[in-house]
Amino acid sequence: MFQPSRNMKNEPRDQGRSMARNGTPLEAAHASVRALIGEKVRYLVPMTVVFMTAYVGLTALAGFAKGLVGIKVIGSVNLGFVLIAFNYLLSWLLAILYGRIARSKFDPLAARAALDASKGLPK
Repeated sequence: MFQPSRNMKNEPRDQGRSMARNGTPLEAAHASVRALIGEKVRYLVPMTVVFMTAYVGLTALAGFAKGLVGIKVIGSVNLGFVLIAFNYLLSWLLAILYGRIARSKFDPLAARAALDASKGLPK
């Protein structure tokens, strides 16, 4: 069972405005983290929608349009194989794109958030 220490009983309670460590607010860290999350959402939501549309679309075509995916494209290669290859290619392209975006946009924001958070920690 958790037993609060004497110091915890005497410390003022945080009202949700900011986290406090030795009386130092971490509002700058909160803003940095919010900026990082906002930037990630800006890129990851469209990337996820594109991938899921392609993946679910291929599954739906394979299940409900067997005649369409069975059309021969080149020799014995049918449209289904081409779409599967496109899905693999799309996955790799999105992963490479994410890596480049993370390096150029997310990593500096994460470093800034870590720096802002470390300023509020006791030394």
